[in-house]
Amino acid sequence: MRYTYVWVRDYVRFQQIVQALRDHGYILRTGTTSNGTYAVELLGQRGPEQLSLGI
Repeated sequence: MRYTYVWVRDYVRFQQIVQALRDHGYILRTGTTSNGTYAVELLGQRGPEQLSLGI
């Protein structure tokens, strides 16, 4: 999987995106950029067996 980034200016929208991606099993790294934009980095995705265990 290639690294993928999402940049968002609105904090509420950022939280919605992070929650939706986590709900779909994505492993994320989040932070802010020097200009105050929120950043989400997609690191990978969990397999279905891990999702069913709630890991």
